[in-house]
Amino acid sequence: MTNEQRIDSLIRLGYKQPEAEFVCLAALNSGYFVRRHFVSFVGKGSGRIDENFLRRAKMLAHVTATPLDRNRVLYHFRSKPLFAALGEENNRNRRVHQAVTIKTRLMALDFVLQHPRCRFLSTEEEKVAFFGDSA
Repeated sequence: MTNEQRIDSLIRLGYKQPEAEFVCLAALNSGYFVRRHFVSFVGKGSGRIDENFLRRAKMLAHVTATPLDRNRVLYHFRSKPLFAALGEENNRNRRVHQAVTIKTRLMALDFVLQHPRCRFLSTEEEKVAFFGDSA
C-alpha cells in the first residue's frame, strides 16, 4: 500500500488532507506524538487547527491521551481500525511501550518531521521492497 492510498483511506475515515498526512507519518514512524509535532507538521501556530484534529482523532477513538506534567499530553495511535486503514493492522506501534521506548519514538518522529524530503522506510513491506529478498 502506498502512502497516497493510506492518506486516501484516512480521508475516507474523516480526516482532512493535512491531518491524514500527519496520521500516516506519525502512526507508522512512531505511534506516539505530542501536540507540537502536529503543529510543526502543518506549519501553523497552535490553535483551532490542532484542536480540531485532536478532537476528531479522539472522537474516532484513534488515539489515547495520557496527561503529562506542565499541561502536556502524550497521544498514542492504538486503534486497530486506524492501522487497518493504513494497511498495517498488526503494526508494533499500536502496542503500549516503556517510557524509554516512547522517548526514543518521539525523538524519531522529531527527526522525521525535520527531514520532510527524506524517504523513510516505515513498514516492513517498504523495507523488504527497498532492500530486496537476499535469500
